[in-house]
Amino acid sequence: MTVFIRNALTRLYLFSGGCAAFSLFSLLFLVMVQMSSRWFELDFPGLSNYAGYCLGSASFFGLGYALNHGSHIRVTLIVSHSGGFRKFIEVTAVGVSMVIAGWFAVHAVINNINSFELGELSQGQDVTPIWIPQLAMSLGAIVFFISLLDLFLCLLLSRTIFSTALTTDNKEF
Repeated sequence: MTVFIRNALTRLYLFSGGCAAFSLFSLLFLVMVQMSSRWFELDFPGLSNYAGYCLGSASFFGLGYALNHGSHIRVTLIVSHSGGFRKFIEVTAVGVSMVIAGWFAVHAVINNINSFELGELSQGQDVTPIWIPQLAMSLGAIVFFISLLDLFLCLLLSRTIFSTALTTDNKEF
């Protein structure tokens, strides 16, 4: 059962990272189209808005994947000199982060539902239903919360953290 859950979480993080990569390539494509359209004096209204949606999508989808691979910026000065309190500090920091991420994910989903029910449209030239780009933010926030919950449980159970450990010395607690 544990192996099944670990494999499912790994696939979820990889899928989220793939969505982030796709969003970045889409952003690159949109910027290239926007640049070339200026050279040929063509007009694609709302292209910069879609580029912004891709940027937000890449940011939020990349959170869980980056945490799983130890790519988030961490301040290790205090943790490395904490001695016997290291596990306590790590668990506390991840626990607080998990609560904040969970709160954000819940409110992102609520905002997404409200935008859908109200039929909100973007204020730019693209006139896109705003719930569509908000969906990427909500899903990315949920995956980030799940990855923090996963990390929190791994820390509490004193297991190696994810596929690549977050600690630089790659030790178990």
